[in-house]
Amino acid sequence: MPPVGLVLGGMIQTEVDGLMAAIQGTSKIKFQGVHPLLQKNPAYYIQFCNAIGQGLINGGPVIEFTTNDTGLSASPLIPGTGLGIGIFIDKDFFRENAYTNARNAIIERFQRTYNDPYPPGPDNTGQFLDAICNGVATSVHDYYTTAWTLNSVHPQIYQGTGLITDGQFSGISSGAIASSIQSYLSGFQGEFYPELIQAIADAYVLTITTMATGTVTITGTCVPSISQVCAIPSTGHGTGVAS
Repeated sequence: MPPVGLVLGGMIQTEVDGLMAAIQGTSKIKFQGVHPLLQKNPAYYIQFCNAIGQGLINGGPVIEFTTNDTGLSASPLIPGTGLGIGIFIDKDFFRENAYTNARNAIIERFQRTYNDPYPPGPDNTGQFLDAICNGVATSVHDYYTTAWTLNSVHPQIYQGTGLITDGQFSGISSGAIASSIQSYLSGFQGEFYPELIQAIADAYVLTITTMATGTVTITGTCVPSISQVCAIPSTGHGTGVAS
């Protein structure tokens, strides 16, 4: 089945909640870990996390990819079909980019920030921003390893493996994803949240399109005959979509 935005949203709620609660203050700024889910009214927090989950997936429900194939070819060529599970992202790259994007947006809007450059120190308010970015990145990483089904076609290889390496996922737009997230935030209050959403969307798209991998297994049938040669070790390229 395709990935479900509310499942991802629920994971983000739990992950950010735990990271926020783990923040402790020391000498300069007095932090006290709090559970957003245990607020008197956590409705806005829940709505925000669900909107991110739904917007990331529903704003780009199909992700295109190309593959580097190895396996068996035929002469004449017989195409194969590929099937795989999971998009594997670099969550640390996602986290750092989302944090940096958001921090830069704060400076642009307010001309200053108390948040450290990434990574924020133990006495710095940037820990709270980092908890959001870390929670989103970790949830996407954990969910995407099983949520996406990869289907592909392989003109040169009828049996083998197709590798999707960094830079081979494409077809998603940060503008469309940010708009999708905001569509789930009707009536949401907060001066800075559009910039935070855009920061997350930009980092998400950059991560998927430059720091994500996957694998498909290529299958097909070749029957040798006087006019058909099979089992030729070869390489090639395929194309497909994750959904």
